[in-house]
Amino acid sequence: MRITLQGKRDDSKVPSCTEGHHLEGHGELILLVDDDPEVLHAYSRILERLHYNVLVATDGQVAIDMYRCYQDKIDLLILDFVLPKFGGDEVMQIIRAMDADAKLIIITGHYSYNGPNSAASMEGYIESEAVLLKPFSVFELSQAIHHVLYG
Repeated sequence: MRITLQGKRDDSKVPSCTEGHHLEGHGELILLVDDDPEVLHAYSRILERLHYNVLVATDGQVAIDMYRCYQDKIDLLILDFVLPKFGGDEVMQIIRAMDADAKLIIITGHYSYNGPNSAASMEGYIESEAVLLKPFSVFELSQAIHHVLYG
């Protein structure tokens, strides 16, 4: 994996939104956070194939530290909601305190019950632009990224 941290994306290269096609990036930097190594590996490979640069973190503390170091370079944070050390909601609050304009996508597989980490419990206090429920398709991921980055 090669990561170039030279600056923000070139907005003149914003991909077009075409229904049914995977929307590709142009080297935007994504911080991907998930505690499952297999999921992290699979998602990072998908993002690289979609032409994004990827930084990975396996827990909330590492995500916060990486965001702090690369805040001016990171275009998007894709954050698992259930994480060790700091949960996704705590990570999100800390990052929003550092950068109120941080762009976030929350991913979670905990949506089939009404517990504290369920998708239903996230409504009302998650300020992110998107929530993706696992499992999701490459198409859904590419659409969510495009929506959050470019509106």
